[in-house]
Amino acid sequence: MSETPSSLPRLFAELKRRRVFRVMAVYGATAFVLLQAADLLAQGMGLSDQVLRITTFLVLVGFPIAVVLAWAFESTPDGVRRTEDATPEEISAIIALPASRRWPAGLLALAGVALLVGGWWIGRQGGAQAANMGSTTSVADASTAAASIAVLPFADLSEAGDQAWFADGLAEEILNSLAALHELKVTARTSSFQFRDGDRDITEIADTLGVAHVLKGSVRRIGDELIVTAQLIRAADGTHLWSNTYQRDAADLFDVQRDVAEKVAAALDIFLDDRKREAMFRTGTRDVEAFEAYLRGVDQQDRWHDGERGPDNDAGQAEFTRALALDPGYAEAALGRADPYSHVLMGGHDWGMNQEEAREALLSDLRFAAENARSPTTRLVAEINAELFSRHWYRMGALVDELAQQEDLGRLAHISTGWLTHLLIVANPEAARRLAEAELEANPLDGWAWWRLAAVELAQGDIEAATTILDRGRTRAGTSAPATAARRFIAMRSDPGAAQRWVGTEENQTGASLFTRKWFLPAYQVLGKDVSATAREIDSLPGGNAMFIQLLAVSGSVPFDLADTPNFAARLEEAGIDLSGFGVPMVTPQD
Repeated sequence: MSETPSSLPRLFAELKRRRVFRVMAVYGATAFVLLQAADLLAQGMGLSDQVLRITTFLVLVGFPIAVVLAWAFESTPDGVRRTEDATPEEISAIIALPASRRWPAGLLALAGVALLVGGWWIGRQGGAQAANMGSTTSVADASTAAASIAVLPFADLSEAGDQAWFADGLAEEILNSLAALHELKVTARTSSFQFRDGDRDITEIADTLGVAHVLKGSVRRIGDELIVTAQLIRAADGTHLWSNTYQRDAADLFDVQRDVAEKVAAALDIFLDDRKREAMFRTGTRDVEAFEAYLRGVDQQDRWHDGERGPDNDAGQAEFTRALALDPGYAEAALGRADPYSHVLMGGHDWGMNQEEAREALLSDLRFAAENARSPTTRLVAEINAELFSRHWYRMGALVDELAQQEDLGRLAHISTGWLTHLLIVANPEAARRLAEAELEANPLDGWAWWRLAAVELAQGDIEAATTILDRGRTRAGTSAPATAARRFIAMRSDPGAAQRWVGTEENQTGASLFTRKWFLPAYQVLGKDVSATAREIDSLPGGNAMFIQLLAVSGSVPFDLADTPNFAARLEEAGIDLSGFGVPMVTPQD
């Protein structure tokens, strides 16, 4: 009678007899090949990384099932049947085999498990690949995130080449929809639209903007027919994760915009529920004609701000008015139409109306925008700007606090904020810093974004930090008007000669507007000149409070005595804004 082997050798022998080791080896090798094939197919066909993760999950779940089946059943000439238990004599015979015949089975099983683990690692890396792409590229020292994208301006392929404004508008609407998703970092229009020529390499563009993905496309318009193409590209290897061509009627424009935004979000593994979809598409208008009029208005207004359309913006105002006639609840059109009135209020333009008329027109449009805004952010921006130009600031403190409590201040980088950022620098520097940092991450090629972060440091008295940021901004994004002015004010603090040169420039001008003359108050203060008359004159204007806020934000100082500006001082008190710790006093010459 043979002796019964101990439990561990018996288990090993039983696993070998039931060919479990062989199944483990074959399964591991097959899984490894399958996952490699899935990885290649996902890249070649532009499928989501989610496909590879699902495949990996199924392979791992199948492994213990295969082992259990191998243990319980065996294949025979008569078909599959349950494996019978071995007799002690059979087990002893296997154990008695020489090592050269016993170990290969175990080694083969270990190799299979190793291949399975290797396959799992490939799947894991495939799912994490986007997160690691471009991580060496930084924007304002922030590393690239996997869920990040830049929407480039869509190419105008229309026969006459006169639909660039329309192509830009479609791309911007897609950009704004994606920007509503908190888990997705989206480059702002000012930066991404700088890559209009289409000659730059996608990887280079992504590295410059600090994103992992790029969406590009084109628009061809033939009468009322649209042909829109869109391509989502993974920048690290140029893989097309998704692409499509739409041939639709122009009236279906918003259906195209919605589909592109949803498909891009899905390709980036962002789950969209009803709440997220509502946030993505609740802004703007659903009227295509109103949208086209709004886009023409924005185009005209941008040219006007750049000095290309003369002293007035009649054409832009007419387009905004038409957009509002087509869609009476179009908040963004009202916001656009309000902007030029602020220039009248600050003495920069005449426009055939007095300043009280301009104030009423401005407040009417801003209040309308606040009442009809489809997003809380747009509503808050409109309300704060309306309060800034109102006769009293009783609500200002509460509005600024509400803004400071917003979790996603970065959303403001994608909409026109008017005078809001200037106000935050003065009223709530901490919120201004959060907004500036978020804006700079989304808008790294905008000189104004770099200035805003520098202005926060200057307002807190850190001249060295402000100078460093301005230097980095000039290297990264070029110059901007407020950055140039901020540098001048910094130079005046230690060099009265810089103030004298600046004043000399102004004294050679004749008929300079009060809007221009306000910028010389810091220089006059450095030179010991009386600024009270100019300060009182600005204080008397309906837009004087906004002018002072702008001056304080850019100069980082209060270059006048609040006793000479009783109207502005009263507004500060109503809003609860304390200037005692604001900025660093301008350096005055020693006697």
